[in-house]
Amino acid sequence: MSGGENLLDLAELFQPVTTPESPPEPIEAPGFREQFTPRQWAALDRNPDILQALRLAHAFGLTRAAGLAPDHYTGQTVCQSCGPVPIWEGAPASVQGCPWCTNRIEGLPIPKPMHRLAKEGGGGGPVALPGHDQDGSPRKEAWA
Repeated sequence: MSGGENLLDLAELFQPVTTPESPPEPIEAPGFREQFTPRQWAALDRNPDILQALRLAHAFGLTRAAGLAPDHYTGQTVCQSCGPVPIWEGAPASVQGCPWCTNRIEGLPIPKPMHRLAKEGGGGGPVALPGHDQDGSPRKEAWA
């Protein structure tokens, strides 16, 4: 054995010990686990892809119940019942019902879109759309 090999062996002794990392525990929104029976949870625990999809759906539902529009709601529409609301780009300009109607029925908040100029800093605040009050609600005479 040459002296260089001994140095390599010695260097290996001082390498930090590495242990396989366990995946981080997923963050669960309040009330998520409680909606399943122990038997259902055991089945879900064996199917991580399904469990992750349900976690995302639950978190999305909590966000919507809080009246917060998801990031991909970059467009807007005028719902016959809710007034102007944020929605995905490419949705119709006006609709009979929208994803926020459930919030309205349940008395939960509904986000109101801001006029494009207001969002880009040109207006200083939300601007009422034609046929709507400043708070975004449809004027009564607009639907008569």
